[in-house]
Amino acid sequence: MPAAKIRVCVQLFSFYVLFPLSASFLVHDEHSHSADVLHPGSMPGGWPAAKFREEMDKLKFAYEECVGELRQQAASIQRLEDLVETQGEKIKQLEMVSSQQQRDIEKTALILRHSSMIPDSSPLRPSDVATEKDTPAQDKTVFKSCDDIRSVRPSPVSSDSGSHWIDPDGLGGDNAVQVFCDMSNGATIISHDTEDLVRVNSCPDHGCFKRPVHYRNVTIKQMIALTRISAKCQQQIQYDSCTEESFTRKRAYGTTGNSSSWWTNRNGSSRYYWPVKEKKNAGGVIIDEGHFITNLQDLPVTELHFGPEFGVAGVCSSQFQLGKLICYGRSQGISENSPSSRDSQKGAEMPASRSGYRTKGDSKSSKRSRYQSKPKNPQTGAVSEDAIRLTDAGCTFDLRSSSPQYPPHLIDENNNIIQPILHGKTRIITLNVDEQITVGCLGNRHDKPMSNNTLKATGQQLNGAICTINSTLRVNEAELSYSQLGCTNQNKEILKEEGTCADGRGVLVRVGWNLDSNFIPLYDTCHDRITLGTFYSAHNIIGRSVDADDKSNTRPSFREAGYYPGLDVNAAFGQAQQNKTITRAVGSETLTAKYFNQKKNHFLARGHLAPDGDFIDAGSQDATYYYLNMAPQWQSFNGGNWNVLETAVRHIATTRDLDLMIHTGTFGTMTLTDVNGNQQPLYLALDKNNNGVIPIPKYYWKLIHDPVAGTATAVIGINNPHLDRILPADIICPDVCNRIPWIDSLKWKPTDISKGYMFCCTAEELHKAIPFAPNLSAPLFL
Repeated sequence: MPAAKIRVCVQLFSFYVLFPLSASFLVHDEHSHSADVLHPGSMPGGWPAAKFREEMDKLKFAYEECVGELRQQAASIQRLEDLVETQGEKIKQLEMVSSQQQRDIEKTALILRHSSMIPDSSPLRPSDVATEKDTPAQDKTVFKSCDDIRSVRPSPVSSDSGSHWIDPDGLGGDNAVQVFCDMSNGATIISHDTEDLVRVNSCPDHGCFKRPVHYRNVTIKQMIALTRISAKCQQQIQYDSCTEESFTRKRAYGTTGNSSSWWTNRNGSSRYYWPVKEKKNAGGVIIDEGHFITNLQDLPVTELHFGPEFGVAGVCSSQFQLGKLICYGRSQGISENSPSSRDSQKGAEMPASRSGYRTKGDSKSSKRSRYQSKPKNPQTGAVSEDAIRLTDAGCTFDLRSSSPQYPPHLIDENNNIIQPILHGKTRIITLNVDEQITVGCLGNRHDKPMSNNTLKATGQQLNGAICTINSTLRVNEAELSYSQLGCTNQNKEILKEEGTCADGRGVLVRVGWNLDSNFIPLYDTCHDRITLGTFYSAHNIIGRSVDADDKSNTRPSFREAGYYPGLDVNAAFGQAQQNKTITRAVGSETLTAKYFNQKKNHFLARGHLAPDGDFIDAGSQDATYYYLNMAPQWQSFNGGNWNVLETAVRHIATTRDLDLMIHTGTFGTMTLTDVNGNQQPLYLALDKNNNGVIPIPKYYWKLIHDPVAGTATAVIGINNPHLDRILPADIICPDVCNRIPWIDSLKWKPTDISKGYMFCCTAEELHKAIPFAPNLSAPLFL
């Protein structure tokens, strides 16, 4: 609104509101006559009251018109302010994406600058600290480790040692880092601020003396990546003689779990195992540890804690030194990008396939290979060469060669299930000497539902255990090998309801394991009690372990678990019943023959939401086979582009070593054209009142979220191979697939309707289109 118009409105306001108080000045310029002007009738020498009211009505109309325009103008200003705020947030997101892309470009430029390594004409002095002249731009190639640099040198010698730039986590990760390279053996050496002698100050409580370790010129992520690509890493802790003697005594008598001193590994977990110079193994043989920590899954050390027995006022006036992180060689049996560590399998707490379940007559819905495991030694089992490489760890369990028929869950002190990693073709679990865990045979027995599943060796469901130097677990004073840790049955999950979901329309069902009074979640699912459909399932993919999944496991049948009263869901998926269901919907067997065609994979399959292939052990895989965690998919979609997407998400989690939070859901009900040319919604079955239940979703969506980086990408597929074309209205959010490199590189046909038309969205746009999807504002997961 122009400024002149605003001034007119202000004047009208003053005139209209104040006029009755001073009306007389218009008539006789006398305030005493104002009441007569407003009185019915006429006023001598003044305006008639009727004319006065007419003029006042005109003023009122003009005034209200001005007020209306002012309000519209205020609303427009508010909308502009909201738009500016929204654009500001988007600019911040774009800046974050641009920053990451810039880092990737810089790394690519470093690698492509020269096609081969040119030895430095004047080697740098041996130093752990970066020099001003030594920058990434001057290095000809950025390798992943010093061993890689040494391998391309014609004849490496000690004099070549010095500071070099390396990039252990590769493109897409942190910036390149500067380290010291010992070219005599290819060792990568990383310094920190605790290499000088540290004196422990006395204090009264457990772990009260705390010394954080700050590493120079390198991020924790790069150091973890370095340990995963190296054949061996080590870090030395040295103490004064009194402290050494104290730790040696504790090692001799075992760990009580109440130790007052510990060190912290890279994941923030406390470790009560202190390496000492000499100790005796179970056979009385003295072993020289040299004070070295060598377990790759713990390094680097991030903090050290000492309790009241150490320090000036304690038993020992303690001093210690923590050595540099040193890594050698190249890990064998692991590809360049393979992960090498362990973590827990946790369920997602925010509201989220492998392919559908295969029945007789179904075509294969997944390329996931499942082979029978080789015969196992009933006692200890043979340990493969891949496992022998890991003997620096206290306990190394080869799951391929020494697993019992029904293996237990090994649970750490934080109630996380310890997962294996893949070394070559071997699935390995490693523990530290003296590490305390729980050996759990969880759930009830399958053959005796009223009885607990228990460890055969003890008859107990939960068993405290300590890892020994002999690669066994001490359970109730007995040393047991992994092959002796058999349960009476496979670990059995439970289902527990925990409130509502999908804005109150669904019930949240959590699937996981009971551990005394604790619950270990595996995945969550949001179930619609009215339509008997599923809104979504949510779970985590553990990148470092997902490729160590148990492929010998056979698929069980899907279970109803009491959530489908009066229905036989399994029968509804039968081929004959599907034929009847479609005929009932479209009113023509001729049309049904067009829609239902096994040769074209045009039939309905059981489509996992949280897929079995995203889970590691057999018990967790089997726990995904509930109809709650499924929705009907056309098989051409299930085995087509959707299967490519699921495989790609697992691959990217593995190669980037990421723990991803995944939400997979459904939206809308697909329709088919009936005999009269009308669109009819399709349901798998009818309830007792002939209402359609278990809708066939029009859309499947998957939200891939990296909670550490704070990024997310949504991918949506249209589950209808019978569409002639895709209309603009079918694309429920702006398609951003071309902005996502890993999506753009997939070998699929995203616009092929028969395989499932696919498009991508930001997390924010997904929530706008599907209100029960996670409310998440994040840059794209690239």
